[in-house]
Amino acid sequence: MKLTKISGVVFDTRRLGAKNADDARDLMEYAHEKGIEVFDISPHFMEGACERVFLQAREELSFEPQISYKFGRVPNASDTAESFSREFYDALGRFRVSAFDMYTVYDINSFETWSDYKNDGEVYETAVELKNRGLIKRLAVVCTLGGDELKEVLSDIPDIDCVFMPVSPLELKARSGAMELCRAHGIEVFALTPLLGGVFRRFPRLLSPIVTPGLSDEQAALRLLNRAGLGLMCAFTKKSEIDMLEAALSDDAPEVKINGDFGSYETFCTACGLCRMCPIKSHVTTLMAAYNAYVASGDPGDMVKHARRAFGEDEYLYNTRKCIGCRLCERICPQGIRISERIEHLRNEAHKT
Repeated sequence: MKLTKISGVVFDTRRLGAKNADDARDLMEYAHEKGIEVFDISPHFMEGACERVFLQAREELSFEPQISYKFGRVPNASDTAESFSREFYDALGRFRVSAFDMYTVYDINSFETWSDYKNDGEVYETAVELKNRGLIKRLAVVCTLGGDELKEVLSDIPDIDCVFMPVSPLELKARSGAMELCRAHGIEVFALTPLLGGVFRRFPRLLSPIVTPGLSDEQAALRLLNRAGLGLMCAFTKKSEIDMLEAALSDDAPEVKINGDFGSYETFCTACGLCRMCPIKSHVTTLMAAYNAYVASGDPGDMVKHARRAFGEDEYLYNTRKCIGCRLCERICPQGIRISERIEHLRNEAHKT
């Protein structure tokens, strides 16, 4: 991956589906001018709208983008070597490429899901075979594991080139061991959702330990991660966001110093929207946004207040009770959040009031 001006950045296309093809093309051209050449796409982003817009926009691009693509969200009995190959070749055909520059298989968000992936259908083995045949240039996984669990994954799949890891400044210290383990295996690590999907804008005090004169809070967060040796996967919606990132990573930007302790935070929901696959159409992202308020403040009353505002007095209790406990959202969540436990906590606190 050649990244010239903005080093080590992948364009996350999850928001392109809300644009028309002309606006998407204009944004992609601007990103390319700044040195961003790798574009990450999933068939699940905005229920396929992002892929459709990307393909339309690509028709008249002045450059050939490097494509990072994905397979699957959750393992099931139909995931076999044959079904994986069929989907892979279908995607190659849609994108009219001879190989994918990067290909990500699944989200390894718990050792339970990894065990399922490993024992189901030889999907990873097929991906490695496709890589050996030159059809995948770099094989990647999204992974939240650490310690001995991550060691087992890396020993089982020695062909992994990249790991996309949910890392923000809040998790930088906690995930340092996992990052070093990846590097010891020669694996590049990218910070997934480094700004936590706008959480820092809603709770700016979370970044108070890295407030840096000359940089916005978001710029300080991105520069801190980049200086820790992480690549960045960022979702852009406008040119000013690319400019903001370029300024943050510039050699002329001030260095970030950590003044104080971030404390011990649970993982924030980034509102990626993948949990919309909920079979009963529960408003999981809204419930998790309420829980974010609790994580940020430590006051359970704040998440109840958020739920009341979001759903209304007549509906908020019903929405906290609606979950049927199937845990599909947990198996899909790239952050590895224990969503059912959080909903239960919110439900209990809501009933107290």
